[in-house]
Amino acid sequence: MRLTLASAHDRTGGAAVAASRLRDGLRSLGHDARLFVQTQSQPHPATVGPQGAAQRSFSRLRSGLDSLPVRRAGGSPDKFSASWLPRRWPSLADAGPADLVHLHWTNAGFLSVRDIGALRTPVVWTLHDMWAFTGGCQYDESCGRHAQGCGDCPQLKRRGPQDLSASRLRAKRSLWADLALTLVAPSRWMAAEARRSALFAQRRIEVLANGVDLQRYKPLDRRFARHALGLPSERRLVLFGALNPGSDQRKGYDLLQQSLGMLAAQPGGADKFALVVFGSNPPRQECLHGLPTFHFGHLHDDVALALLYAACDVFVAPSRQENLPNTVAEALACGVPCVAFDIGGMPDLITHQRHGWLARPFDTGDLAAGIIWCLSEEDRRWHGLCAQARQFAEDHLELGRQAQRHAELYRQLLHVPGSPA
Repeated sequence: MRLTLASAHDRTGGAAVAASRLRDGLRSLGHDARLFVQTQSQPHPATVGPQGAAQRSFSRLRSGLDSLPVRRAGGSPDKFSASWLPRRWPSLADAGPADLVHLHWTNAGFLSVRDIGALRTPVVWTLHDMWAFTGGCQYDESCGRHAQGCGDCPQLKRRGPQDLSASRLRAKRSLWADLALTLVAPSRWMAAEARRSALFAQRRIEVLANGVDLQRYKPLDRRFARHALGLPSERRLVLFGALNPGSDQRKGYDLLQQSLGMLAAQPGGADKFALVVFGSNPPRQECLHGLPTFHFGHLHDDVALALLYAACDVFVAPSRQENLPNTVAEALACGVPCVAFDIGGMPDLITHQRHGWLARPFDTGDLAAGIIWCLSEEDRRWHGLCAQARQFAEDHLELGRQAQRHAELYRQLLHVPGSPA
């Protein structure tokens, strides 16, 4: 099959990483899969991005231009997208002929609502966030208005029944009415949200998890990993990773800080624990509640990221609203127990007290209790959690298996027999 996957970026953000991995998984099965992007950070023979200085310069401008209506409405371009700017140069056609187009993340001026509606091949769309079925927000912060048709959006300062969110949802409904569209939700929670939306209630929705390369993300010797990264060997290391968590309250870094205070207050806690953070620029100085904090900035290299997971004892994902985070999947693949709130897609990845802990939503005391439980002095328990984490990844997240499941969906939509290509 000739497949064009489309994502605004090739490496920045979870959707970009998932799209790149799926492209590789599909190609390993013998399919002609290419990734069309707006900004390309890594060379790849099957990635098609802007060519030449003029195209690259204009691509960098598109995000700012596309954000103008959102700014006028008093919204944040990091959380809300109008997607009005038409794409003419380069276009999806530059990726070559395709039997099917698979959309991933289309915001930041990448593809407009009208561009998507003009697609004439069958379209699969992975819902990495909620934008496809809302009036413009990437996550609705539990407002639930997408079930009725949006309007009076709490994420816009200039809000009302006919605000930007209402008009953009009407545009989606009109321009996508004839789209041959099938939706893929990485988590059961996202599938449920899409099914209750005014836009997608009647669409076909499949639940397919994002895959992880288990040859790259795997358990490694913890002492070696810590020595290689310059991390202390004697402390219990709590790992947290997210893209710019300081400016994105949804990621829950403030909630983690409260829980870390409770850890530090444990007898000997300040000498026992340390925090490791990746995905954001390090602050000038940070020592949370007396706990040493080690910042690794933005990591785009799978080898370095897998080494960092392997060096730590537990991964914490304290998000307030979340789909199926790559970070949790990667940590499990590396044999690292995970702690999160029992929200969104987290129950799809974490089985309570089997390879992690699901805390009561936004109860920072219960989040701290989960970290302590995973890092109990009973070493046998921690080793058991690590083994179960890896086993879960092997059973449910292996990239080749997930790519095969996507290929089977494509074949159904294209009425193609079950041959590899």
